[in-house]
Amino acid sequence: MLMCDICNSEASSAADGAIVPARDFRQNVRNGSFDPFRLGLVVVNNLKSNEENHALWRQVVEANEGDWFLCAECNRAYQAASASRKPQVAAVDRPTPAGSAAVLPQTLDTIRRIQPRPALPPVPADWKPGLLAGMFGPPKPWGDTQQAAELIHQGRIAEGRELLWRIAAHSKELDARLHLCLESLRPPDDDRIVPNHVFPMVPREQRDSVTAIRAFFLRNGNQLGESFLAAADKPLPTAFSAHCFLLASLAVSDFWMQTQILHPRKREVDSVLITGVIKAFTQILARRFDEAWLLFGEAAAAPESTMEMYQRQLKVELEPPELRRLMSTVQLTARVGQGLVLAELGYTQLSRPHFHALAAEMEGRNAEACRLLS
Repeated sequence: MLMCDICNSEASSAADGAIVPARDFRQNVRNGSFDPFRLGLVVVNNLKSNEENHALWRQVVEANEGDWFLCAECNRAYQAASASRKPQVAAVDRPTPAGSAAVLPQTLDTIRRIQPRPALPPVPADWKPGLLAGMFGPPKPWGDTQQAAELIHQGRIAEGRELLWRIAAHSKELDARLHLCLESLRPPDDDRIVPNHVFPMVPREQRDSVTAIRAFFLRNGNQLGESFLAAADKPLPTAFSAHCFLLASLAVSDFWMQTQILHPRKREVDSVLITGVIKAFTQILARRFDEAWLLFGEAAAAPESTMEMYQRQLKVELEPPELRRLMSTVQLTARVGQGLVLAELGYTQLSRPHFHALAAEMEGRNAEACRLLS
């Protein structure tokens, strides 16, 4: 049960209201667009006037860093009030995501508070391999790849990896083997799950995406570019292969961006620039999802900061049409990253509509990947 942060009425689920990012809410209170006391949304039984209560409440709004949950009635009033004051825009507008799904909260804590998690998949008491494990063949799996992924989502990494290992030993299922490839690049270390052991388990023509991700961490730029282009040239057989492809697209995002800027100027890419999106990608692989979420959110909200860094580091001045196009690309890439974080944590009720909206804005293999994940 959720409680509205304005009127304290109860809502059975997040779908019965809306989450408003703290920054947007604060801005609309500051500029006078939204005043719940004037709108009659709040009834206060004390000796202070509405003006005094409003002044105290504004102090709470200024101090609060968490996103706001509004019930349906308060959200309608908030949207109507905030829409009455249109923001001023600069000469070069920041691109606004077209067709995007519901506004995502600024922190994952808000999502954790309102999104129910699936029940933890069952794990047998004797799941851990003993001294005689393997003497009569690999132990049989007790569940499927989806259950293994959910175990990992909920922090039961050892159990999830063991289940993936058993599935891969007893079948040729692609998703289980792709999961093992990603796990070999993530903490904690596992002597059985290392790239040289698990990557050959995936057919060569189906491992280009994970090879590109591995090449990023090996700092092998040539292999990164070649593997991603090869992946983009092939259809995606499963939703998780789409997940891996989009992760690879984050890994190659800086190289692509520099190419778009430098190639028309007859210059070559000669170094890697660590953008917020690139940092966030590495945090996903490190399972530091809160940091990744904040970085993706910053890139999506202020793509001009990323482009200022590119212009400064590469010593170029972009023309306004070129700048707008590349800022839009930064936003799209960051939003893809947000969707991947949600999927990595198992919040499919949020990730699926998010990718559905992105699919309408993307092209080619990226659009196909988003559709598969929606």
